[in-house]
Amino acid sequence: MSNAFPSVPLLLADPDAHARAEVAACFRDEGWTVAEAADRAACLAGFASAPGAVLVAHEMADGDPATWFRELVSEAPRGTRFLLSFEPTMELDWEGLASAGIDEFLERPLRPGLVRHRLGRMAPSAGPSEATGCWMEPDAFLGCLSETLITASGDESKVAVISAVLEVPGQDLTCMDANGERAWNERLTRQAHAAFEADEDGSLASLLPGLRLCRPQPGVMLMMIPGITRLQESARIGARLQEHLSQPMEQGGRMVEPQVGLGISAFPEDGREAAQLAANAQEAARRARREGSSLMIFHTEAMGRWAFERLTLERSLREAISREELRVYYQPRVDTETRRIKGMECLVRWQHPELGLVPPGQFIPLAEETGLIVPIGEWVLREACRQNQAWREAGLPKIAMSVNLSPVQFRRTDLYAVVMDALAESGLENSGLELEVTESMLMNDPKKTCETLQRIKSAGIHISIDDFGTGYSSLSYLKRFPIDALKIDRSFVMDVTTNPDDAAIATAIILMGHSLKLSVVAEGVETESQLEFLRVLQCNEIQGFLFSPPVPADKAEVLLRMETFPRSIAA
Repeated sequence: MSNAFPSVPLLLADPDAHARAEVAACFRDEGWTVAEAADRAACLAGFASAPGAVLVAHEMADGDPATWFRELVSEAPRGTRFLLSFEPTMELDWEGLASAGIDEFLERPLRPGLVRHRLGRMAPSAGPSEATGCWMEPDAFLGCLSETLITASGDESKVAVISAVLEVPGQDLTCMDANGERAWNERLTRQAHAAFEADEDGSLASLLPGLRLCRPQPGVMLMMIPGITRLQESARIGARLQEHLSQPMEQGGRMVEPQVGLGISAFPEDGREAAQLAANAQEAARRARREGSSLMIFHTEAMGRWAFERLTLERSLREAISREELRVYYQPRVDTETRRIKGMECLVRWQHPELGLVPPGQFIPLAEETGLIVPIGEWVLREACRQNQAWREAGLPKIAMSVNLSPVQFRRTDLYAVVMDALAESGLENSGLELEVTESMLMNDPKKTCETLQRIKSAGIHISIDDFGTGYSSLSYLKRFPIDALKIDRSFVMDVTTNPDDAAIATAIILMGHSLKLSVVAEGVETESQLEFLRVLQCNEIQGFLFSPPVPADKAEVLLRMETFPRSIAA
């Protein structure tokens, strides 16, 4: 297998001689030119060979890593790329290292295919004047596609292969001289680049560095697009590509519209071999050309329907906020002893004008994939604060409003500012808001997480851990974070009165929470026997269908006015 950057040597810097030799041998077996460095002096000496990339172990640092790497990067030749390898258990100063000049971070064990992919992602994309460089001969295209599939298998990404069958009225594409072919290649490349760069959120433009084109036969184009994470991205690319390829062009003194049939196959769904994927895409393109003037067809009909539905849903979701289609539903959190409402958890729903009430299980994962969870989450946060303040001004009992944070929201550097803006905009006092995070979010970067939570906590905002018991559930890590409450996952509450294991887990969580002076909330309570079991264990609050499912604001207000749930309602 050839190196994706054959003229750019790789400098491998690692103080562990055994680990360094093992990794270096693996890369050399795959055709990489590798130099080794055991310490800073050797690394500086290695810079003399002008390496294009330096793969350096975090353990190389002496003293403060960010400062050490900043000084090291400053000594490297201009344009050198730095990739940092680290153990998954390490706590890294991500922002400090990135500002020091580290371009990519790689967990060990290292995979050459993943390193090659990351280097390819860092490589600058060709501009329009250089775009013809992405054209390849058919055999070279299949070879490159085969290598790309190996890389995709390693990092679990997807690869799209798109074929276009073109027909231009008045022009025979099978009979062109070298100048004609070059002109057509330039035209097709400009249109392909425009299809990526015209994307409204810019997410497709990042795929351009991996774009490769070939013409297996006259009038047919093949396109390889690695790095795709979602199948609907290939549908978006196809739709834009068809729009640009179909633009009118001058032919024989008049404007004509090219007729384009597009076919799409995707790895691994439509095949795992390069030749198979290319053949499937071309077969789908020919079928598209036979069935209409300008059609786009997926190789697998079911996959095409799925991608179209997802793409359509994504477009609708992008407009849901501006069209005021989102709704916040509220589920009461009830004191186990007094049956008084202590708080409400906010849950977003989507009232689609045609599909009706779309379940969160259908659109929340899509929102997280596309990044739309950020504006949706901010809207829910503002609406929760606004509604709580409105209830307070109406003379209703003061409660805490719980809002779930998504992992994407939690990682954003502006989280604190967004939360404080929502509170200031609504006029709600800070103690009227509670933010819910999950165990996995806490452990992603413990040091940074603790700093973020401490800042939120110091502002008087409550913090709880949602779905507790499904992740790390460690007493040691709980002591590190400024938490106010634990929410026992519903899976341990469902059979708490009949399953000894679930009863033991629920008991342990309650005791653990109380030992740390935390409030404990049980989710998914549906029966009086479950409530009684939890009450005896002194679980502070419960939440579930026993008292109320999530309801719209007007029905939640009715519950708040009751103040206390009588036993007859819960029974």
